[in-house]
Amino acid sequence: AIAVASAGATLALPWAAALSRQGKTRPAAAAGWTVPKAWFTHFYYVAFSWTAAIAGALALGLDPMYWLAELWLSAAGLCDTAHREPLQDERLMLVLGLFAAHAARRAIESHYVTVFSEQARMHVISYIVGITFYLATPWTFYMASLMARKEGSSAAAGPLELALHALVMCGFWVGSVQQFRSHRALAELRSASGSDAPRAIGSFFMAKEKAAKSGQYFLPRGGWFDSVSCPHYLAELIIYASFLLAYFTSPLVWGTFVFVCLTMVSAARESHAWYRAKFKDSYPLDRRALIPRVY
Repeated sequence: AIAVASAGATLALPWAAALSRQGKTRPAAAAGWTVPKAWFTHFYYVAFSWTAAIAGALALGLDPMYWLAELWLSAAGLCDTAHREPLQDERLMLVLGLFAAHAARRAIESHYVTVFSEQARMHVISYIVGITFYLATPWTFYMASLMARKEGSSAAAGPLELALHALVMCGFWVGSVQQFRSHRALAELRSASGSDAPRAIGSFFMAKEKAAKSGQYFLPRGGWFDSVSCPHYLAELIIYASFLLAYFTSPLVWGTFVFVCLTMVSAARESHAWYRAKFKDSYPLDRRALIPRVY
């Protein structure tokens, strides 16, 4: 609830929106404690390490979080601690595996593909919120599975469960592929200094370093960029919607999804306004911020 409220504040309160601005949308003279936006990579290292540790422990028949989870549920009056068993759940293992894959891909992209300008900064509060979110999300999936078992609503293996797994993986795949394409397009656009000429792959990393120092930005076109300013944010929503599909009745996972939605809407609004201000009349009038033809 606190996370959702804080994300909602960035849409409604100017001071909260100012704190959440990062990279190109954050003025160079903005006051406050900041860290390099390149530290985004830390989020994904933390997420992958933590998620892989949880999934690995569960795969080995261990459940180091179970005692803490039971204490939390008991304190909340949701269950007693009389029945203690390690959590065994195929759906949980699937979602943890996909989330770890997402974190690993984003870590690789952030380190090798994304061009972070040397001038790009983010507020230290945004950094702390990001680390906290990626620590809390695997815990949320775990708690959703544990509460489902406590309520007797855990799904048994069968055709419907397998179909659900397939839908979750398809949604995750679509979102992941489109997000990678969007990040690569943005990186190549800036690394090529706005040129449409093809470049050898081997020259990409030197151009990436040069672009990071120049701080230049160019108008993205093609693919989902023809419909929205921030297709990578739209892809993020699709990825988390696939996780939500796996735990559609869980208030905890709904809270995570709403937080991501509010965060992406806020970030897309800021980026869209920045693009329109920078490129003015050359920016396509029919291009929306996040959702084609809607917003």
